[in-house]
Amino acid sequence: MAVEQVTDAATDMTARKTKVRSQFERLSTLLTISQSLTSELELKDIIHEILEAAIRVIPGADAGILFLYDHDLKKLVVNHAVGLGPDVHEIALEPGEGLSGKAFVTRRPQIYRDLRAVRAGMSTANPRNLQLFKLATGGVQYPKSALSAE
Repeated sequence: MAVEQVTDAATDMTARKTKVRSQFERLSTLLTISQSLTSELELKDIIHEILEAAIRVIPGADAGILFLYDHDLKKLVVNHAVGLGPDVHEIALEPGEGLSGKAFVTRRPQIYRDLRAVRAGMSTANPRNLQLFKLATGGVQYPKSALSAE
């Protein structure tokens, strides 16, 4: 019985260390972001830093896109991307189109936890934008999960 208790205690300590390490990494990233915001970087450099930091603190994230609304085009256009090829900059979404378009219209963050949810969310995407996404990702049709925020 004592061996089981020691094993359980060791497992618990390992889990706690992992959680603390994760929290420390997130806080460290937030510090980096705040330092970027107060430095004399150009806006595009600040956006790049923030997008990279967001990717670091979201478990499993390896790429990110920042869409901004273009009032002349009346579309969401890629302002910045990390971890994707240049084809991503040709994507232009209608409000309500795909994952990011839906977040824009609803003005609420959308979390897609699995491939099934991502596919459903991207079902409204224009086929050209889906093809551009696939080219930008090197052949990935859909992300495994996604977080879209307005």
